[in-house]
Amino acid sequence: MIKSVKRCLRKTLGNARLTYEELLTELVEIGAILNSRPLTYTSTEDCEEPVTPSHLMHGRRLLSLPTQDEVEDKDWEPTSTDIAKRERHLASLLDHFWRRWKTEYLLELREAHRDRKSVQSNKELMEINDIVIVHDENRSRNLWRLGRVMHLVRGNDGKVRGAKVKVAERGKKPTTLRRPIQKLYPIEIGNQDITQQKVDMDSTTIQPQKEESITQRPRRAAAVKATEKRRELIRNEQL
Repeated sequence: MIKSVKRCLRKTLGNARLTYEELLTELVEIGAILNSRPLTYTSTEDCEEPVTPSHLMHGRRLLSLPTQDEVEDKDWEPTSTDIAKRERHLASLLDHFWRRWKTEYLLELREAHRDRKSVQSNKELMEINDIVIVHDENRSRNLWRLGRVMHLVRGNDGKVRGAKVKVAERGKKPTTLRRPIQKLYPIEIGNQDITQQKVDMDSTTIQPQKEESITQRPRRAAAVKATEKRRELIRNEQL
């Protein structure tokens, strides 16, 4: 994750000439992009609002910038044309970062999922009820289209070549799409991981901790005398 972010930052902001405030704005927006990626879900029946890093840090999804104190620069008096031009420039940088990072992130996500599945030789790369990210080039920044796998489409060789995915969007009726497997990306924490975590928690028993016998060494006469001296000074309000 860190490697892909640094690589995309170099490609996106490497030759850009930004002020300090503009750079801060870009980094805050990039942080919002990273923290809006879907990690897992609360229910396979409802994929409209996936759990993101923002939910874990702030309890909700963040889609706007935090309020920041304005820094006045008396030497710079921009016109409305200058402001509009800089705004378009910053937006184009963010869109460039979004497209590049999303592509690299989804590829890394698929590779990590394939590695996990390769350990389990009897598991398919994709299974029914898996929650996946549906590839959509026209999706706005920070928004991900999630769906639940309803049916697997197999080729003549018996391997999974695609799937029928149920996509739910807020305020719209769920629709079923047919997509090739190359356009579907399993999310970071799938239903198998959640099930395994529940099994591990159920099978874990807390063993009572045994009390350790602490053997104390007898105090030396000098230490006892020093303690008595301190107590005497405290009583006399001298310490």
